[in-house]
Amino acid sequence: MILGLGGMALAKLPDLLDVIQGTPGQADFERFMVDAGRRGLGYVEATRELDIRTIFARLRREASDAVAADLLNWKLILDASVEKCLADNPQHDRELKAMMQGLSYGHILYPAEAAMVDDLYSGFRRRRGGFTIDQQAALNVGN
Repeated sequence: MILGLGGMALAKLPDLLDVIQGTPGQADFERFMVDAGRRGLGYVEATRELDIRTIFARLRREASDAVAADLLNWKLILDASVEKCLADNPQHDRELKAMMQGLSYGHILYPAEAAMVDDLYSGFRRRRGGFTIDQQAALNVGN
């Protein structure tokens, strides 16, 4: 009987730890929803914004991984990643385009991959009349 109770208690231990520790990401979600409420967003608008942010985060990860694998073709990869993102998410097309309008690759790629692209163009600023590589890319991304 004692062994049976001990076994039952051990079987429930993972559930008890989840209650004590909380579900991973739950606190972040709650903070996001509280912030959305402060900004006057309802549940539907807040979850739509969360979807859009999630899509953008996925774009950043996938584009950064692809650029890290083939640095010399970073511009083609980034353009293709943005187009794929828009095609895969037509329900958020307008919001995603508005979010990405005018962003440079440095705002889409992760910092490490953006720095790798910067390193390709050391001296770019001197040759292009004062434009930084970020400013030049901002003129092209999203068009």
